[in-house]
Amino acid sequence: MKNPTTKTLSFILLLSFVSCVPAKKYKQLEEVTNKTKDENKSFHTVMEENEILKQDLLIAERNLRDAYSENEILTIGNKRLANDFEDIYTRYEEAITDNNSLIDANSFTKMEMERKMNELETEQKIFAYSSKGINDYAFENDAYLDSLEHMVAKQQYEINMLYDQVSYYQGQLNEIENNLNTAFSAYEKGQYSIEQKNNKLYLSLSHDLLFRKGSSRLDRSGINALQQFVANFEQKPDLEFIIEGHSDSDGSPSKNWEISTKRAVAVVNQLIKLGMDPKTITASGRSFYMPLVPNTNETNKSKNRRTEIIIIPIEK
Repeated sequence: MKNPTTKTLSFILLLSFVSCVPAKKYKQLEEVTNKTKDENKSFHTVMEENEILKQDLLIAERNLRDAYSENEILTIGNKRLANDFEDIYTRYEEAITDNNSLIDANSFTKMEMERKMNELETEQKIFAYSSKGINDYAFENDAYLDSLEHMVAKQQYEINMLYDQVSYYQGQLNEIENNLNTAFSAYEKGQYSIEQKNNKLYLSLSHDLLFRKGSSRLDRSGINALQQFVANFEQKPDLEFIIEGHSDSDGSPSKNWEISTKRAVAVVNQLIKLGMDPKTITASGRSFYMPLVPNTNETNKSKNRRTEIIIIPIEK
């Protein structure tokens, strides 16, 4: 048997060896655990950040979709505004043209005559009032009375001149209208029409008489009709002419502006070739904005496709 002391010593050594090994392993395990905890914490942080990024991405995608939708709405609105602008600009040009026509109208209009009549009535009232005391102040008022009488006579003379001008121009227009009706008597009524309005004479020639459909080139029947027209104005220098092209509503506004203007220019060029003075002729395209009848069917559209020659007496 071994000595008890030896046994005790061996036990103590064994115990010491066993206790030293777990302490070292524990420290290593603790380091691994701490490292794992840190990595786990970092992983959770990354996961949280990833989740935040996912939410931001969803918000960004939703904002992008909203932006696309808003952009589409703005694009549609912009197109609508562009169309509205084109329509407003077209009406603006038409208003400018009408305004210029009114500015160029003859001074013998009804408004001018009424103004002259009002001036005459005013002068007559002044004359009557001033004449009231003539018996008492004859020698003082003779000169003034003479002046008033002269003024009244001058006003009456101007009114008579205006009436004479109106009568002259009206007679001239009546004569031209009769001559044109005679010249175009061989044509069908649907191919032309003649009308007086606003101290002007309107000769309307259908598109079918002058052009082929969709064309701005005069055909033979159109040239013949213009020859009939020109023959009536060889000895009438005191006239101006506006040539207006009109279309139906088929096609775009720009296309109708183009075709109506080209047709008006084609008629002007032919009139000049036939001997008319180019200084007295103006060409104008009206597109489909001045129809005679609504463009609701082919018959009405045919009536609206026309060229109007507006005959205006020149004031002397």
